[in-house]
Amino acid sequence: MVTRAGHKLSPSMRLCLARTRAWKELYKQRTSVERCNSRLKEHLTANRIQVSGIYKVKTHVYFNVIALLATALAVAKAKRNRLKKQISKILPVCPFIDISFT
Repeated sequence: MVTRAGHKLSPSMRLCLARTRAWKELYKQRTSVERCNSRLKEHLTANRIQVSGIYKVKTHVYFNVIALLATALAVAKAKRNRLKKQISKILPVCPFIDISFT
């Protein structure tokens, strides 16, 4: 869980922190989480929950996350197979070239 710090930083101090490597890495993680939340709300039913109770809501959101991960895995596998076919067309068949993607 992310909480706000109790101390206030001046704008110049925030600007200095924003230029550090750690801050940039943290911001990358935040943007990827926000992108995932956006996909859950836009393409799945995470914003239209019609169940009540924390257990049912958590279950509903978990099913949405599973569906999102399954879609991502299917897309990655399709890309890998497409790349494998392209490489096998370009490269001649040679016994010492291994194009298996495991």
